[in-house]
Amino acid sequence: MSYLSVKHYLCITMASEVFCFKEFAVRQVASAMKVGTDSVLLGAWAGVEGARSILDVGTGTGVVALMAAQRNRSAMIDAVEIDSQAALEATLNFRRSPWADRLRVECVDFKSYSSPERYDVIVSNPPYFISGKASPDARRACSRHTDSLPFEVFFAKCRELLSERGRLSLIAPVEVKQQVEFLAGEQGLWMSRRLSVSTTARKQPRRLLWEFSVMPSSLVDEELCLQSDKGRSDEYDFLTKDFYL
Repeated sequence: MSYLSVKHYLCITMASEVFCFKEFAVRQVASAMKVGTDSVLLGAWAGVEGARSILDVGTGTGVVALMAAQRNRSAMIDAVEIDSQAALEATLNFRRSPWADRLRVECVDFKSYSSPERYDVIVSNPPYFISGKASPDARRACSRHTDSLPFEVFFAKCRELLSERGRLSLIAPVEVKQQVEFLAGEQGLWMSRRLSVSTTARKQPRRLLWEFSVMPSSLVDEELCLQSDKGRSDEYDFLTKDFYL
């Protein structure tokens, strides 16, 4: 059975368990965090063009890594995931994709991850809740709260693993803007791109996407609305046109 036949079969028979994109499908039964707007935004927006090596930190189902593989048809892509069930599910998703030979998952705490090579691009939808009540689901809490990966540790580790011209892309709520930008700057990372994301034009931004560069860079600041009066906005449709069915 061809890959597309397998994908269509999975989408039809397990609609509640599988999220289908144009070129791949994501099984999301075991992972604490499911496919959502944040991961799709990051996967579609991150600057992965021209990279030879990419690292996805906290891969979950593997969706961001898979989107990177679709957008960059030659890069080798490593993924790190602390949760063993999610790491296994990402492995299965990678194996079922058209790019299985370029995708690899390691089940490890990112704080102790090591690599003999440096990465041209790192992408991450990292834990971002700094305070407040944690989820009663321990695995979901680990995915969402910075107790498991504090921002200062995250940025220091990313800087250690980036190549001389490396770039880091991530997404987080606007509430952590100051922490993200200050701590990235402390590691000598230059903010090169920033995207403010709001649900509609009448609402304040709720998410920010950043690209930080090892090399000095000027900032390109942009905005995106997810919805218009008719549904998904033209800008969001354009950004995700290669992925959503």
